Amino acid sequence: MPPAIHSTTAPAGSGIVPESTSSSPPLTRPGVISARLHDQVSEIPIGTPIANTSVYVLDGERRLLPPGIAGDLWIGGHGVVRGYHARPELTDERFVPDPFLGGTNRMYTTGD
Repeated sequence: MPPAIHSTTAPAGSGIVPESTSSSPPLTRPGVISARLHDQVSEIPIGTPIANTSVYVLDGERRLLPPGIAGDLWIGGHGVVRGYHARPELTDERFVPDPFLGGTNRMYTTGD
């Protein structure tokens, strides 16, 4: 992500996702990924997933993309809930089986 875009979407000095642990009840905690930034960067890294979390950048067919290629951000792991409360159609769209972890694991598309 270019620094100019990052400065309009995240607090100064933060990673892509702030490193806080808010008590709000989102689908995943705000600190799912984080990265430390340095003064002279040309690109902002996506960061590193926290423990028990997987982060994927996928294409429209949900295939992994190589580093540096734009795609959709998906989050998997123990922090992902089963779906939206009383919203089965939106749950089916946003929460899908995680083909990379298998089993009953699910992943969530952030829309980013």
